[in-house]
Amino acid sequence: MINQLNVNMILMKVNGNKAKLITISIFLIVYFYTNNSFCQERYINNNTYTLNKIINTSSNDSLKLILDNLYIKDQTFRQAYRCFKDKYSDDSDEMKFYWESIQKQDSINLITIVNIIDNYGWLGISKVGEQANKTIFLIVQHGDIEIQEKYLPLLKESVNKGESKGEFYALLVDRILVKKGLEQEYGTQIKVEKETGNYILYPIRDQNNVDVRRAKLGMKPINDYLKNYGLELKFVN
Repeated sequence: MINQLNVNMILMKVNGNKAKLITISIFLIVYFYTNNSFCQERYINNNTYTLNKIINTSSNDSLKLILDNLYIKDQTFRQAYRCFKDKYSDDSDEMKFYWESIQKQDSINLITIVNIIDNYGWLGISKVGEQANKTIFLIVQHGDIEIQEKYLPLLKESVNKGESKGEFYALLVDRILVKKGLEQEYGTQIKVEKETGNYILYPIRDQNNVDVRRAKLGMKPINDYLKNYGLELKFVN
């Protein structure tokens, strides 16, 4: 059964041939679908909603199905990151192919999300549920900085109404600031030092008050978050 496949065992058979990587990619997609909470029947029904139909429907259920499908497309390869990372170096052809595949899918997903937001706004939890609402954030976050900045005000408005999680706003704000070479506000952005493989926290503006800002968005203290990376922020007395 596909839902019993071991992804690591599949990857062990790869010998660097890109054709085989494409085959494996298909296996990973099927593996994710069959192990995901979405049943196949739901996916098939979802697949009948084309991009052209998006702008002609007023059904929140229809939009939710579209967003649920986009979530799978956004997360499938990302869920397999550790499998690839453990086997291939960052500069290998295999990892380059991996990231190229993600970037291509991201660009396709973004077309649909932009159409949805431009026609319906930032759909909140009460309309499409938490998962579909999160999908909008994820795909915008994976867009370029122009897209991120364009839709940040809509996300902020949704958060203020209680229709999106505050952490989404924090993550997007910090990502934009880091891309601009500025200090982050909420301490959500961490990078891996290439030479050592250690996690490093990007600089935070007024770090003594970072937990105050995080609390306003319903986020836990920063050091609770940083434990996941073996880090701790030292506050200045």
